[in-house]
Amino acid sequence: MAAMTNTAAAAIPMLPPEPHETGRKDTVVCYPGDITIIKALFDIKGNYVWHCHILDHEDNEMMRPLNVI
Repeated sequence: MAAMTNTAAAAIPMLPPEPHETGRKDTVVCYPGDITIIKALFDIKGNYVWHCHILDHEDNEMMRPLNVI
């Protein structure tokens, strides 16, 4: 997974990721109010989960299934 861009609001131009957020990784920092676009390549079919690392968010649909077919 690679973090592509962040923006704080739709009226603000897209910003490149911070230097420490570039490259291949399995986590990305998402600040409150930001929209983060990621690019991921799955070479193995199956069921995956994407989620927020704040445990309270699990109850608010921030832990979601992803089925790669």
